[in-house]
Amino acid sequence: MFANFNKINGIISWAKKGGNMNRKGFTLIELIIVVIIIGILATLAIPQYRKATQRAYLGKGKHALSVIASAEKIYRADSGKYIAVANTAVAWDGTDLNNMVEVKEIGTDTNFTYAVTSTDGTAFTATATQTNLTACTISLTDFNIWTVAAACNP
Repeated sequence: MFANFNKINGIISWAKKGGNMNRKGFTLIELIIVVIIIGILATLAIPQYRKATQRAYLGKGKHALSVIASAEKIYRADSGKYIAVANTAVAWDGTDLNNMVEVKEIGTDTNFTYAVTSTDGTAFTATATQTNLTACTISLTDFNIWTVAAACNP
């Protein structure tokens, strides 16, 4: 009777040690489960990342329009009228808008194209169009009225 008991203990201890196998890695099932979990997390994270980057681009465009509006108001205070500015590197070199440093930086922006239209120098509308989403435009008037196209919203 005790001999059988010792034999059973030996089998149990052999099973607990993993039998004859010398485990030094992961099984294929474990690796597949990890890959599936990473895939699920990626499908949840990538859309959120894109929304966050789009919100950041919109913030950058709005800030640039605020700088342009400030420069236009300073220009009007000096000259008595607003000025229209096209989207060229020469136009944004700051010479037309009192050499403002912030306006010079707008000319190097690769995410938006900026333009200012002015009617008779009495009013202006500054517009930013996102380069990779052509339907995404943001506008700011001299009365601080913001217009954001629906295509801009993430």
